Amino acid sequence: MADKKDRSWTVIGAHFLNRAESTVLTLIGTVLVLLAVAMLFNDIVEGWHAVVEGTISEHAIHMLDGVLLVMMTMEIVYTVAISLESHALVAEPFLIIGANNQNNR
Repeated sequence: MADKKDRSWTVIGAHFLNRAESTVLTLIGTVLVLLAVAMLFNDIVEGWHAVVEGTISEHAIHMLDGVLLVMMTMEIVYTVAISLESHALVAEPFLIIGANNQNNR
């Protein structure tokens, strides 16, 4: 009888933790998407101003950095989505390289 009680407690605990993980990952994904959209919008506005002012060549590297940051952010969102679907962390090579470079600093 005690074994059945312990098992039900662990099942309830695992279910609660699973829901908590899904909730946190969903919030993380949502925040990352909102940040990526805001960064992309900012890059578009800065690019438009650079074109109007005729300083596109001076701002090109900064704009490229912004667009690449948006791409990296969306790659992280993709990984979060995969983690939500499979409940397993699948580290894409792109993220592994980025994490490795960050640790070398």
